[in-house]
Amino acid sequence: FALVNLIDKTQMAARLAVTPRTLENWMKLGYVPYIRIGRVVRYDLEEVTSALKRRHGRNYRKEESKQKES
Repeated sequence: FALVNLIDKTQMAARLAVTPRTLENWMKLGYVPYIRIGRVVRYDLEEVTSALKRRHGRNYRKEESKQKES
């Protein structure tokens, strides 16, 4: 069984360059997969990245390539 690296909301928001509030909104809208353990919410970076790529297609890849160029 594979070990999953889970990160918290602040870390995930920083990785996505959005505010924690935006991340909460995306959770409510079902854009971002998350894991709730009691009151604690954690994210798998690979799953979230995959979900956003599927949802936003070309737009996400363009932003990703812009960041690599900088």
